Amino acid sequence: MEFKQLVNDFIPELTSLSKKYDFTDELNDAVKTHNEFKLRFPFIGSFSTGKSTLINTFLDDKLLGVQVTPETCLPTEIRYAEHESINLCNSDGVVSTISREQLKEQDFLLPDRDRDYWIEITLPNKSLKPYPELILVDMPSWESGIRAHSQAIDHYISRSRTYCIIVSAEDGTLKQSMKQVLQELKLFRKPISLVVSKGDKRRPEERILETLLN
Repeated sequence: MEFKQLVNDFIPELTSLSKKYDFTDELNDAVKTHNEFKLRFPFIGSFSTGKSTLINTFLDDKLLGVQVTPETCLPTEIRYAEHESINLCNSDGVVSTISREQLKEQDFLLPDRDRDYWIEITLPNKSLKPYPELILVDMPSWESGIRAHSQAIDHYISRSRTYCIIVSAEDGTLKQSMKQVLQELKLFRKPISLVVSKGDKRRPEERILETLLN
């Protein structure tokens, strides 16, 4: 965020130079891109690995439901704002406003099931406030087998700069589907963070991390 402020400090000087050397349109386009910059940070993993629980813990808020089924999950984007809002969206914009309870239960109507839908949430959350450009994305299960989920996940590869991979210690090793995910992200040169969840389910002497990373 310090870098963004540094750029903002130079914009008045750049504006003056753009008028002198006739590159105002180019500067305006660059400033618009700069102002609209968002860092999407998707959390991906198999079903019930703890993606939603991890995000809830970071937010210190029981926002996301942890009992929903793979069939009902939608990509859910969460970012900071001064006022809370929860909206069901598609490529045309906001479809409907939903409540926290509807969000937890994924209890809402999709008008056209052939369209891609996602949830957009804004929160006046203290953990998000220092990072206004950050968008956390709770993704559907990578291996749900549902076409809409695969399309949504593929769509985020081109829109995201880094990923958080969630692996359950209960699995004991990386599933083949997750190895394929890592290979795909490697092709796109996407940096990742690895989180091992549910570590309390296995004994330390089982050396879960070593098993997972191998």
